[in-house]
Amino acid sequence: RYQGQEVVVKILRPGVEAIVARDVRLARRLVDWLYARYPHHHVLGFRVVLDEFAVHVNEEMDFVREGMQCTRMRERFADESRLRIPEVITSLTRHEVLVLEYLPGTRIDALDARIADGSVSVLALIETLIECYARMMLRDGVFHADPHPGNLLVDHDGRIILLDFGMVIDVNVQTRKALFDTIIAAVRRDADATASGFFALGMVAPGTSHETMRELVEVLLQIAYSESDIAERTKMLAERVMRELFAWPIVLPGELVYFARTAVLIEGVGARYDPAFNSIRVASPVLIRLRRELLVALIGEEAGSDP
Repeated sequence: RYQGQEVVVKILRPGVEAIVARDVRLARRLVDWLYARYPHHHVLGFRVVLDEFAVHVNEEMDFVREGMQCTRMRERFADESRLRIPEVITSLTRHEVLVLEYLPGTRIDALDARIADGSVSVLALIETLIECYARMMLRDGVFHADPHPGNLLVDHDGRIILLDFGMVIDVNVQTRKALFDTIIAAVRRDADATASGFFALGMVAPGTSHETMRELVEVLLQIAYSESDIAERTKMLAERVMRELFAWPIVLPGELVYFARTAVLIEGVGARYDPAFNSIRVASPVLIRLRRELLVALIGEEAGSDP
């Protein structure tokens, strides 16, 4: 306790930074060796992920920076009553030590009893997750890039508690605009515009034709909007996509690696409690509702008259 307040103390063990730096060097050598022998875009994509990790893992080991990012996010969501972010005790925080407010809660993937008794709504929970992450990625361009169930708790009032701000990334406005356009195109089931969005986002390997991407997008949208449950959609994905995926020209650059992780988190949480959960069907009305707010952030006040 500190001044009557319960706190959590996070401490960096000595020597961890050197161990991580060594592991990153070894991993890079291995990937470069593999790419030299198998120059495939998926191998190159793994190198992109590794390079992103190398940058942000060093940031995760600077607890002063993590404290600043936590405070920054707390201020941005001060008006969001469904989300709680702990207060940082800055007077006690150092490079190797982070002290912050203790917020008790239950992991977001361990809510079976509360969902069964009706005290927590899965739909409300997922909608809150989608809204908060959409505002981070698209409105603010300041993104909590380590989304997993251990960093998301639910308190006794049903509010989401967001933890661990060691990995927070800034997303430039050009990427945010392109991502927004691509998401809206997917919501509208517009395969041509969605494929164009993939190109704008740098997700397509060089030399790939628009028609090839359009064919891929059509398959993905068909699966995404299927009425089947998650198990059946997974089977469809395996049968229709995974058998050809190695040849398909998708590469996730930079920030989109973390966006994909968030999408997987939301799909996983929903499917954990509802086998028939379909993330795109839940996300679509939420994103349409946020559309004007996001447009104002992306292109200015003139979006206020956008229909």
